[in-house]
Amino acid sequence: MKLFHVADVHLGRRRLEGRLPDADLAAAFEFIAERAIEERADLFLIAGDLFDRPTVEPPHVRQAQRILGGLKTSGIPVIAIEGNHDRAFLHTPETTWMQFLAEDDLLILLRTTFDSAGPILAPYDPVHKTGSWFDYGGIRFVGAGYLGAATPFKVRQIVSRFESDRPYVLLLHAGPDRPSGRDA
Repeated sequence: MKLFHVADVHLGRRRLEGRLPDADLAAAFEFIAERAIEERADLFLIAGDLFDRPTVEPPHVRQAQRILGGLKTSGIPVIAIEGNHDRAFLHTPETTWMQFLAEDDLLILLRTTFDSAGPILAPYDPVHKTGSWFDYGGIRFVGAGYLGAATPFKVRQIVSRFESDRPYVLLLHAGPDRPSGRDA
């Protein structure tokens, strides 16, 4: 299986207070998507922070729609998770632009929720566009997204629910040992 993977694309990032254009971020994302199409990837993975902030301007939504639309037209499914920049708050019920793209069938958005017993691992429902896992090519893709400071604990909880008779890919928007990005 041929996978292409991106993370931290940050469409719409304002660099040097807007003096540097943001078009290069979209160009880099498009370059990778075009390589995936040329090389006939089986699947394209987005591991969070497609956008730079939860409030996205129309040109940046259009950039994402155009690039993801090219992957869709080429028959390459896109599986994605939300990063810390894609959501206003970690546990907010507010709709995100990633959910908007999922509702347009441009990507499969995976999100694992938790209750007092731990992670709720549910299959992706294509009608309601929700779920924590999606099976493709004999592999179960599980979306954990951005879990904040509880990442190591929550990752262990998720992995403890994995069945031993199948391969998994866990999409996570953080390093499981250093979720804050600092060496402790």
